[in-house]
Amino acid sequence: MNLHLFETDYCSQCGCEYYSQGLNFVLLEDNTYGVSLGSETNSNIVIPKEYRGAPVTVLLENAFYNCDYLVSLDIPSSILRVENNALRGCTNLIKVTIPNRVSEIGTYVLYGCDSLTEVTIPFIGANQDDTTNVFKYLFANSLLPTPLEKVTITNETIIHDRAFSGCSTIITIVLPQTITEICAYAFNECKKLTSINFPEGLLSIGEMAFYGCSNLKNIEIPSSVTHIGSSVFRNCNGIESMVIPFIGEKYDDEVNTHIGYLFGASDYTSNTGYISDSLIDVEILGGTFIGANAFSSYNGNCCVLNVTLPESIIKIGEGAFGSVNTSVLDNVYYNGTIESWCGIEFLSVGSNPAYHSTYFYINDEQGEVIHGENSYSLVTDIVIPETITNIGDYQFAGMNISTININSNVKTIGTKAFYDMLSLEKIYYDGTMDDWCRMSIGDTSNKNFIYSSHPMNYAKEFYILDSTGDVEYNDKFYSILQKIHLSSGITEIQT
Repeated sequence: MNLHLFETDYCSQCGCEYYSQGLNFVLLEDNTYGVSLGSETNSNIVIPKEYRGAPVTVLLENAFYNCDYLVSLDIPSSILRVENNALRGCTNLIKVTIPNRVSEIGTYVLYGCDSLTEVTIPFIGANQDDTTNVFKYLFANSLLPTPLEKVTITNETIIHDRAFSGCSTIITIVLPQTITEICAYAFNECKKLTSINFPEGLLSIGEMAFYGCSNLKNIEIPSSVTHIGSSVFRNCNGIESMVIPFIGEKYDDEVNTHIGYLFGASDYTSNTGYISDSLIDVEILGGTFIGANAFSSYNGNCCVLNVTLPESIIKIGEGAFGSVNTSVLDNVYYNGTIESWCGIEFLSVGSNPAYHSTYFYINDEQGEVIHGENSYSLVTDIVIPETITNIGDYQFAGMNISTININSNVKTIGTKAFYDMLSLEKIYYDGTMDDWCRMSIGDTSNKNFIYSSHPMNYAKEFYILDSTGDVEYNDKFYSILQKIHLSSGITEIQT
């Protein structure tokens, strides 16, 4: 006689949760129960957490073998072990979730489950410590079901070598936050893969990890990563945007300083040969150094259209964003301030991404331009902070700036600091003419460098601080320079 009466999700007789009544239960040595199909004929089967007051912990060997009418199976969180062939041949099963507490998975568990579209598993292989088996282990290392598009891992720490190699049907892979390492060739030739998350605690990505994942579009590698193997995205020709912690193998890498390292290029001259034309945006999260020719190609062009730089950068190598006369860079987004920008050492005109770009944006919580996860403001005017005493070489070269406010503490202006600022219209200077004349500007050994370094070589108007002036800018008053009067204390005018 059936002791249960399920008019809702709970039995009206004993209060237990609903479960399929035809299932077979076997008492195990540890006084828990294993479960199998029994006489159940329903296409949607629910396994209970408990049976007769004891937990149900095992999907028994051959439990649902060749149950071709099974469409859905609710496996409870109490299950700790899934034995051999447990779901083998369930040809109409659409989704399966193996609970997080499972510690052992037998062989052939999903073999012949040809209708599966989604699989959730706690780990890859037979158990948590299995370093040799791969995802296809569940399918007897055979071909995956054609409809299988999504895989979720819930309780793994390492994605081992070739774990998903050749899993060509999968479109989405969801990794748990517990993952710390993705090993070499882990997702090799997952050709349909379009989406994968990189957990915040991830530390290392091995070489060729995503080789041939030609449908990947957006990559976001967290700042926690400290090592990236070579050619990690080789033949990933669909990538459109990347967020990366650094350029190269590690933070401030002095050897692999080119963006093409991630795509298999041996040096910067091969950047464009390996990087797909689809790559538009690159954001760098950290590091202090961007190496020579990092984004440059053999013809001097920049390899991307938009680049986002962190405030931590303090030095950029020669030609990092292209040569002087060639580049295709559209936008530069800077996650710092004008003060921190003035602290960057540029080793050449080509080092300064703003020289090559059409627009320069700076991080601003009130900004109207949204890029990535931040808001920015377009920089058209620059106010040099009071803390800045030196404007470095190539600091503002080529920027589309109309107005610059230079504080009186500035004592030196570096080589080509304002080079090619063709849109510069006005300079507001917060000192006196005596202060201006004492300022050292450009490389004094080269007259051409002096001309190209001097902001007045480009500006149409020069204003000097004057409390009685009739021009207001940035809450101060200025007068336009029409005459020059120097005090008797000036005995030399700096070049």
